[in-house]
Amino acid sequence: MIKQEHLIKDLEAPLPPLLSGHIYTFYSGHTRLLKELIAHYSAQTTSCYLCDSSVPVDERLLSSTTCANAMEVKQRHRYHGSQFLAALSSLSQRTNFIVIHLTAEQTAFHQFLLYDPQLIALENWAAEHGKVICLAVSGIDTTKDTQEWITTNENHFQSLTRLDKTPSGLMLTVHYWFYRGKVINRSLPLEIGADGAWALDKNKQVDSSTTELKHENAPVYFISSAVTGREITPAGWRSLSHESEAHTLVDPNSDDIILLAFYRGQDVSALMRTVFELRQHFGNYIRIFIRELDQSVRHTDEQLLLQSGATLILPLNLRFSQVISLIRSSSGWRFPHKLAADFAQIEQRYIPSDLEGYRTCEDFIRDAYKLVELTQKKQVEFSYTIAKPAPGLKLVDILMRFKHRREGDLITNCGDEIHIFLFGCREQDVQPTLEYLFGAPVANLFDSDVHVNTAKLALRKLENLAEQPPSRDYSVELELAKQTLSTDEKEQYRRMFPTDFAPLSSIDSKQEP
Repeated sequence: MIKQEHLIKDLEAPLPPLLSGHIYTFYSGHTRLLKELIAHYSAQTTSCYLCDSSVPVDERLLSSTTCANAMEVKQRHRYHGSQFLAALSSLSQRTNFIVIHLTAEQTAFHQFLLYDPQLIALENWAAEHGKVICLAVSGIDTTKDTQEWITTNENHFQSLTRLDKTPSGLMLTVHYWFYRGKVINRSLPLEIGADGAWALDKNKQVDSSTTELKHENAPVYFISSAVTGREITPAGWRSLSHESEAHTLVDPNSDDIILLAFYRGQDVSALMRTVFELRQHFGNYIRIFIRELDQSVRHTDEQLLLQSGATLILPLNLRFSQVISLIRSSSGWRFPHKLAADFAQIEQRYIPSDLEGYRTCEDFIRDAYKLVELTQKKQVEFSYTIAKPAPGLKLVDILMRFKHRREGDLITNCGDEIHIFLFGCREQDVQPTLEYLFGAPVANLFDSDVHVNTAKLALRKLENLAEQPPSRDYSVELELAKQTLSTDEKEQYRRMFPTDFAPLSSIDSKQEP
């Protein structure tokens, strides 16, 4: 255990100690500040120091004269995780405190160590051998990629702390520090004394907060639509009529649970915004579940919901008892991504809004090519369906029934076939999605249908489609049908009946003799 009681003078509540079995990360654009921090820790115990060979000698945090177990990691084209941990075990036999020093430069060792599986392996190794790992990254403020990586992988660290220079001293910012079931967030303005010691600057305001996580005892708040009338919620669950009620019931930085619903016809972008605003307001520990009620979330929408701040999308086929089990088993969860600065950045990840609806065959080919390329970049699934209308149905009948709900839903006609492209639609969701978009069973609409789910085969089908003769353009007929059906039922009803007229639900009349 490495204590911090004497790190900062005049600090009434000292920072928590560094405990074995964890990774603590400190970063700064000023190497001198990291040197002073590591010197304080090394004074308490023998240290093991590893640094990337790219770190200049005069910028290294510990030297061979002050640290007997110092090693420079030579650059290689490839590193092996098992060999690295074996070497680390040998080097740290006589100490439990290990400092790993990286710079913001993207070297081979940097990329190896910060590769997610290797970071998890290092964390497990530290827990198994009782080691305290101190990860120090210098020059971090000059490299955006490294700072983004730290924010992305912070769920593997026990703490994340930044050191910055100020005109009168320095600022120590604890982004988070897990300790005894609590999360500590502090911003400490410090001054440097004549002896070089750090002391609290009493002339400046200290920003400090401590949140106690409730884990298994965290309350659950659910939107009323997320639970059906036949389902019985556990004792203590609280129903919300609207998401905004959570702002008065849930504490910031708590790990309380909010259960939202996804249902047929819902505006997915509005749901994303709701999730984003909840995550932005309550912090990284709030757990936000989205339950699929009568329709699955498209794959691309699922990814955007998770990036917006959702904890988990609960699949459509789960029993309510399974929903409860998954929620209860989420204790200790923390949002693992870097949340966008604003919702506009999430919106930029959407598909272009003009890529939807009916297209002429020529335009369909052009736009489908774009969407296939987009699926490769975003690594999302898609479905390309080629179908022939059932006997008695015309092409225009099928086209009129197609009600696209989101960007990336395309349809066209070529010869006697209907071509449909669905962006972000998983293979297992094709049939229910088509039935939703057409409002009728697929078997009633198509005499035959073929589904393509790979980019290579889809591009081949589009090439074949481009070789076909021009097909009729139904844009005028579809636009006319759209205008005819644009008036909703309530508006039609008001035109037929005078105001305050109440229709009868049924009429009983005697038959004439």
